[in-house]
Amino acid sequence: MIDQAKTVSLVMATTTVYEHNPAIPLRVFVDRTEAEQWRDTLIDYHLSRPEIPFSSDDKGEWQYYEAQLAEWRDGHPAGATASHYRQFSIYEIPQGL
Repeated sequence: MIDQAKTVSLVMATTTVYEHNPAIPLRVFVDRTEAEQWRDTLIDYHLSRPEIPFSSDDKGEWQYYEAQLAEWRDGHPAGATASHYRQFSIYEIPQGL
């Protein structure tokens, strides 16, 4: 069992749209509660993703969506690369590794 007093909390992006992409480390926290809050921020951000205009054949509408999506990715709290991931997890890591 890991001694919680001697660990840090690592937030990782763990699931991607593209299955071949590996999980990526995002940020380390000394306080687990802060890690959980930041992870929740990432999850909440994903709920604000622009909606795909599935039923539209309008090229302008799709271009507008693509511009919104690019802006959304650029504004991602963990960076544009993390915007491609769908799950964010916290791992307890022993300090000093």
